Amino acid sequence: GYLKANVLMRNIINKTYQSRMTIDDFDFKLFRPTASTTIPTQINLSEIVIPFSIRGRENTIKLGERIFENLKNGEEFKKLARRFSRSSTAKTDGLIGFVQINSIPEELRKILIKLKSGNISNPIITNDTVIIFKVNSWKNSERTENLPTEVTFGLTNTEITDTDKRNCQSLNKNELQGPISENSLKNSLKNKIKLLRPSESTVYNDDEGKEMILILCDRRIVLSKAKLNVLKGQMLEKRLLKLAEGLNLQLKRTANIKFP
Repeated sequence: GYLKANVLMRNIINKTYQSRMTIDDFDFKLFRPTASTTIPTQINLSEIVIPFSIRGRENTIKLGERIFENLKNGEEFKKLARRFSRSSTAKTDGLIGFVQINSIPEELRKILIKLKSGNISNPIITNDTVIIFKVNSWKNSERTENLPTEVTFGLTNTEITDTDKRNCQSLNKNELQGPISENSLKNSLKNKIKLLRPSESTVYNDDEGKEMILILCDRRIVLSKAKLNVLKGQMLEKRLLKLAEGLNLQLKRTANIKFP
């Protein structure tokens, strides 16, 4: 499960990047591999809420159907929300904002989960209102960020039969390349390198079809100043949290509790 994967990821980062930071200083969501399928966890919604109390049930349902047809024909949701909605969100063009999908009642969740970004729900009839929802966007709170990396690698011929000599230290300068942005490499080379960890090697066919030994020497993440500031902020926040936990524990040990 995820727990095992997370422990493995921590070990890989520790060995691969040889970071001097404490392992728990990092937010490992930054390094988490992308899943083949992801389930969005948050939904950004807008609403038009029309109560029965103003026009009666039948007329309100007819109005909801007419508004729905107008929306399908291209009228702006926010314009109709300001005009017809009686929810407090009418002041913000019907915008509710991001909501945890699991916090939405099950029956409504079944309807919304089928809608893509920009889609509008059919009029939903409750005991006293007609509601039309618009899905503005979906967001996965565990979204993976692809961080830019630089790699240093070697390409040499396949005549090296001794696997112990298949390492970067045994290569001459002409056989070494990098540091170079991983994204700037040709797809065939980049796809091979992505499968390697530093010191690992594989067979690679160059543009002329010649078999070469590809050795990954080093891979490092290149962080912008903004990302560095984020990591520094994470480190400071975690250290302050640990300090607060320690002070709180000490307070519990030494405090005199009095009951009124």
